[in-house]
Amino acid sequence: MRELKSLRENWGANPDLCIYLAANSDPSRSDVDPSLDLRSNTESLVNFLQSFQIERFIFFSSGAVYEGLEGVVSPEMHVSPTLPYAISKLASEAYVKHFRKKGAVSEYLIVRFFGAYGPYEPSRKIFTRLVKQFCFKRKNEFPIRGNGLNLIDAMYVDDAAEGIITMANEPLKDSVIDFCGGKPVTIRDLILEAAKTFGIARPKIVQEGETVEHNKFHANPHPFKQRYGFETKIDLSKGLHRLAAFLETKRN
Repeated sequence: MRELKSLRENWGANPDLCIYLAANSDPSRSDVDPSLDLRSNTESLVNFLQSFQIERFIFFSSGAVYEGLEGVVSPEMHVSPTLPYAISKLASEAYVKHFRKKGAVSEYLIVRFFGAYGPYEPSRKIFTRLVKQFCFKRKNEFPIRGNGLNLIDAMYVDDAAEGIITMANEPLKDSVIDFCGGKPVTIRDLILEAAKTFGIARPKIVQEGETVEHNKFHANPHPFKQRYGFETKIDLSKGLHRLAAFLETKRN
């Protein structure tokens, strides 16, 4: 609560715009400790929204709310996730709408984000691990959890930042939108592409345990492009090379 008091003192009572990204960033952890995930995602959001009168509120939810569905998904579809992380994100979306109804938020945009990668991401993230394994260590194998058939559609962080700025400069319209890279691939295919990028031929994919996520869904990037005139520009190869260049500076 001291942090919220400090924010009120710095921002004043009525921020014109708030982009809310705070959350538990590890969905697998939610399966082990659902209460921590609920506090990190939903309770923290509620505490925040109870403390401010906000004109324009952009809430970063997650594509994980589509858990259990397959194929192309959209905000018009009914969702009923069972993974605690996805449950807390969906509940948070409902609380944003609640505070809009109560008048604490004047206008909102809920962004179902499919992820980003790049500098300063946690070392456990797959893109950083791929760079270290294939670019730095020159290994020809890569360990994963699960069968590697989960879909991933993350974008490079520079594209994500540009997309956020674009959203912030347009009317929010009390709406929900998917924000994705637009090129979904399986974890296995991602590994093969990353290996190829760094000149590693035919890497061995080693399964080490299971994963709590089962992502067989992906979003359509065209509604976002139609609304904002925006699409990602940095492809996987270029993004991995940029990440490698950044991580190289941290090795020295």
